[in-house]
Amino acid sequence: MKKLLLLLTVTLFTFFSAKAQILWECNFETAGGYTTAHPEHNDGAYDYFARLTNNDISATYNSPEQSYFFACQDIDADGGVNPDTVFFTGIDISSATQPNLTISFLASEFASGWDDVDFVHFLYSVDGSSYQNLIWFENDGSQYNSAAFEDTDFDGTGDGTQLTNTFAEFSKQIPSGGSSLDIMVVVSLNSGSEDFAFDDVLVYDGTPVVIPEITNIAQIGTSEIGITYNASLSAPDVSNYLLVDGINSITFGSLIANSGNDTIVLSNPSQTISQDVILDTLVDAAVNDTAVFYAGILPVSYTNTANNPDTVMQGYNLTLSGVVTANDNYNQVWIQDSDNPMSGVLIYSSSFDSEVSVGDSIVIAGQKSIYNGLTEIVNPILISSVSGHTPVAANVDAADLSYDKTQDDPAAEPWEGQLVTVNEIIIDSLNSSNYEYYGHDCDGNIICFDDDVDYHYGSGFSLTTGNMYSITGVVTFSYGHYRINPRGTTDAIETSIDLTSVVEEPDNQVPNQTIDATVPVDSLHAIEVFKFKIVDEGSDGLPTKLSQFDLYLGPENTVSFENDEIAGGWFDFGDANNPIQFTGDPDFDTDHFTFYVNPESAVIDNGTEKEVILHLWFDYDLLEDDAVLQVALKSDSHGFVSECATSQFMSVFASDIDGGEITLDKNVSIETIDDNVKIYPNPSNGVFNITADGYNLEVFDITGRKITTRTLNGTASIKLPVSGVYFLKFSDNKGSFTQKVIVK
Repeated sequence: MKKLLLLLTVTLFTFFSAKAQILWECNFETAGGYTTAHPEHNDGAYDYFARLTNNDISATYNSPEQSYFFACQDIDADGGVNPDTVFFTGIDISSATQPNLTISFLASEFASGWDDVDFVHFLYSVDGSSYQNLIWFENDGSQYNSAAFEDTDFDGTGDGTQLTNTFAEFSKQIPSGGSSLDIMVVVSLNSGSEDFAFDDVLVYDGTPVVIPEITNIAQIGTSEIGITYNASLSAPDVSNYLLVDGINSITFGSLIANSGNDTIVLSNPSQTISQDVILDTLVDAAVNDTAVFYAGILPVSYTNTANNPDTVMQGYNLTLSGVVTANDNYNQVWIQDSDNPMSGVLIYSSSFDSEVSVGDSIVIAGQKSIYNGLTEIVNPILISSVSGHTPVAANVDAADLSYDKTQDDPAAEPWEGQLVTVNEIIIDSLNSSNYEYYGHDCDGNIICFDDDVDYHYGSGFSLTTGNMYSITGVVTFSYGHYRINPRGTTDAIETSIDLTSVVEEPDNQVPNQTIDATVPVDSLHAIEVFKFKIVDEGSDGLPTKLSQFDLYLGPENTVSFENDEIAGGWFDFGDANNPIQFTGDPDFDTDHFTFYVNPESAVIDNGTEKEVILHLWFDYDLLEDDAVLQVALKSDSHGFVSECATSQFMSVFASDIDGGEITLDKNVSIETIDDNVKIYPNPSNGVFNITADGYNLEVFDITGRKITTRTLNGTASIKLPVSGVYFLKFSDNKGSFTQKVIVK
């Protein structure tokens, strides 16, 4: 059962004339005066059948006579019994000529939680006779989730006055005659959110005189306040009213009353009515009554608990305006007054959903309530509505609403009740039992998507596991987690990835080869061990920027990446003078490294492609002979290298192409290779004669700068005019080696 909170600020008291004589009273301020069929109990929260105060339980009941009252909720929990009974016995009515019973009733903190099996029946017996019906309370006949109403004809269906969470008096006449009166209260409430409370049970003789009192009050316009009374006013007069807002005392210039003189509207205030979180008091001097509420049309942010201390208290009337962003067509409506944080809130009511539609700009009165960490506006009264507005969703970082956020998290709570959009979410799974989708963003933040608006996704809403989406919905908090609730099929847009990342085939990438393992250790002897290609498809006019990629060790790899066997390395786009920059050291996890790229150093322009090349060099003294180096990127469900990717940023996680295999052979000697390569003289005055066939030659100076390159087929001469040390790198399809030469 979904729990519905509904409040009305109502205070009804009966004032007795001299003709009325109090015969007996139980106001629960002291123990005793009643008995119960089974022991009283209270778990301190939502399971109770006992004499209590508001401090003893989680619920809040407004306007008790003093502090104590008798309250019931989920009475068969915590060792209780359902139904259970309260007895008031032996009340002396022997002197009464017109006995009456008055009781302050209340139901309930959760005013739409009653099911058709819930009831509270008051019965009476005179002089030990059979019990007769006095006053019944039932739900409205719905199977589930109704408010509690008086059952005026005792047929099991509530058809009279609705009970709220504020005590209000009910009076019933008892037939005259007899000496002793017994009252029995039978309670059947067997679940959470099904509750009832009563206070000040009073038996009197005579006719009561009702003096009008304020039963409801709310701001209904910029400068208008509406007031409802429990009885007609004799002569409404605007001069009797004063609004005290904590700083100013405001009078009014105009008053309009309805035909029954029990509802009035005050207008033309003597000064502007403030809009703040200070409670205001309306005084009616004519009937000596006051009402406390929040005057002014308040910003929605005043309802958000993250706005502390600028947040309103629970249980007091307030007025809000905003645009309807979502409607579940059952009992939940969401509004917001901007797309800034703390601008949205849930309206919870069993009937309000039929009064408004998405896009309506509305003004409502209601009360703030919090249930299990979720802020709600309950007992909404629609003051005005104008259609034709378009709700605007705020773009929110998924990290702010991640599944690990707890109640009132400072990043998440400001978005509760608001329409938001999260982007680049990859769907991981569907919990079909609870209609919950789970997905993650590129940083690994988990997001939950739920069906609080689109119940059981009746619109046809669905997400495909493995696909990426931008998803819009209203934010709720339930069962300890923040959730985003899409409204229908148009709230999920599959992301079109503007790039394809391809790892080149092994024979084009780095051929399987054997590398001489006796050359010196320095960057000049770096080996191209792996490369892959990034292609920006050019459909949106934006560049692609690398942000992260994962490099896996192949199954044949024997080179340790965790010690000093690898002396150094870098990634580039084919230009060693402009390597890709990283934001920190790579992370190693079992079989792969995660590299965190500085995106500005790894830009692929719109409609172009680039190769990413990994260069490594080694400390051969630490290598085992015939060590095998094998690296790869592994496949994902898309066949792309990129998992989280947009045209602005991408993370390389996967591919279905393995890398080539490189063997580092320590038994290959320079001399063996030199049988086919001759360099003379060495040292020289700057001219070197080289005899070689089928080699590519690269010449580097001592700083690693490349001086020249050429293909060798026979004998050739190179001239190096500046004195110093140089390195000649010879490469063919079997491998490469380096020879140091000196210019005197």
